[in-house]
Amino acid sequence: MNKNRGLTPLAVVLMLSGSLALTGCDDKQDQQGGQQMPEVGVVTLKTEPLQITTELPGRTVAYRIAEVRPQVSGIILKRNFVEEVISKRESLSIRLILRPTRRLTTALRAIWQKRRPPRISLN
Repeated sequence: MNKNRGLTPLAVVLMLSGSLALTGCDDKQDQQGGQQMPEVGVVTLKTEPLQITTELPGRTVAYRIAEVRPQVSGIILKRNFVEEVISKRESLSIRLILRPTRRLTTALRAIWQKRRPPRISLN
């Protein structure tokens, strides 16, 4: 294995940076640059009306359609709305029979009946 492999790129970088630094040390250009006046151009500006038009691409038909579906399981009894008509927020648009919820309520009542203490009558 060559141990001097890491020194070669470092030496090249140092040599290039040193040569660039020495080329920037020329005194002749500094003396001539102070004697000459730079050339200046003058431009007079005035305002004019400018019409800018931009044509943007548009669509008349949507490229994607989203279907809105209810996230509740059950049987739909009645739909109280017509498509493309926005109804009021307070009105019910769909009436459902929520069978899984009724089953859950019945099961919870049965569990509660089993766990509560029995009634004692003092007759």
